[in-house]
Amino acid sequence: MPKKKILIIDDNLTICKLLATRLSANDFEVMIATSGLEGIKKAVIEKPSVILLDITMPEMDGVEVGMKLRQDSATKSIPIIMLTARGERTIINLTMDRFNPEGYVIKPFNPEKLLEEISRVLAEKKN
Repeated sequence: MPKKKILIIDDNLTICKLLATRLSANDFEVMIATSGLEGIKKAVIEKPSVILLDITMPEMDGVEVGMKLRQDSATKSIPIIMLTARGERTIINLTMDRFNPEGYVIKPFNPEKLLEEISRVLAEKKN
């Protein structure tokens, strides 16, 4: 069975590398994009099983990236989990209103909880 692909879109390369190490150890194929535009391009080409998306990024924030991914027929069905330090209720509500991601994990996060969230989203995608 081929490995599930996960695309991490986050401008913090340290977080990307830590996530990549952890996810690779759990048998995922990991791709990294350090900007929203790069993330959108990789999502179209690679068709990941799940996207982990940060909100706070320069040039294009994660909410805008999520909206663009949902508008593109090539990427609209890819589940998105927000992985962000922005845990304020207003930001969560705005994100949900704009494109309704499948998950929302607040940094700092527990790696086991993130893996559970990824598993949950993948299981729901199968149904």
